[in-house]
Amino acid sequence: MADVAGVLFALAVWASPAFVALVWARFSAVDWSKRVLKRTGWIFLAAFALISLVGWLVSVDCNGSALKGYTTCAILSPRIASLIVPLYIVTYVLLVLWTFGTLLIAGFLETRDWIRRRRTR
Repeated sequence: MADVAGVLFALAVWASPAFVALVWARFSAVDWSKRVLKRTGWIFLAAFALISLVGWLVSVDCNGSALKGYTTCAILSPRIASLIVPLYIVTYVLLVLWTFGTLLIAGFLETRDWIRRRRTR
């Protein structure tokens, strides 16, 4: 059970940008921010789950290791299977950059809206 708890904690940490976007969308006052943050959070989680599932399937299907290279695979060619680690890293980095960019834009819009509401009092 300790192994499962560690893996779930690691996945939660890796998916934390999506969780931040989804929680922020729930409390946002700007409609555009709500829509974009919800979409960003769900797209992040779906893409992260998909790339993790593909990595798991490749590791189950192929002989060898992800770091040293796969030797034989039943479904994919070993060359394509050996690209799973770089694909995983690049996909995750792009998802994090996109999510943080969306969070920055949403933060700017929230601050601008808050300042406008405060001035009209």
